[in-house]
Amino acid sequence: MSEQTGNSITLYAFFRASGVGKAGLTDIKVNAWRVTTAGVKTQVLTDEHDDVFEVGAGLYGIVIAGALAGDYVGTFHTDDADVDNQDEATLEQVGRGGVDHLDADVSSVLGSGDTLCTFTSKNGDGDPLESVKVWITNDAVGATLVAGPQYSNALGVTKWMLTTGTYYIWQQKAGYTFEMPEMEAVP
Repeated sequence: MSEQTGNSITLYAFFRASGVGKAGLTDIKVNAWRVTTAGVKTQVLTDEHDDVFEVGAGLYGIVIAGALAGDYVGTFHTDDADVDNQDEATLEQVGRGGVDHLDADVSSVLGSGDTLCTFTSKNGDGDPLESVKVWITNDAVGATLVAGPQYSNALGVTKWMLTTGTYYIWQQKAGYTFEMPEMEAVP
């Protein structure tokens, strides 16, 4: 996946034991480097373990805030002797999709309607939540995609161009549970 410069990114790794996702690992350490297009390498995480979170079923992640342009290469390591592979590698690209060079208001609005709508993703305390994957359908079961996905900005906001009608907003972010879908009417 390619992300815009300045946004948070998440590196993920999947650990298995006998081919099945290994949950409950607590000793994971992450090292990560940013590699620029000129080949300059900068280590951004060194044996980081406090911020590693378990997504579930063997998938683990760590967030890097305010990522600069480049390739982020990470290694996740566990000393657990039961896993199939104690070292897993991951890659995330930032600023490679060309979207950094577009006007931010234009590049961050999805949909083909004539009404600008905003939606704010919030945590359980009602505070804005950054980097939430958001998409919109026109049915409550989520079968018919209208727009998205896109990720909420630092203020928790996503912007959409929608026509008059009723829409269902879906959200996803590791470590959070949302009431889904949220129904919104566009006049």
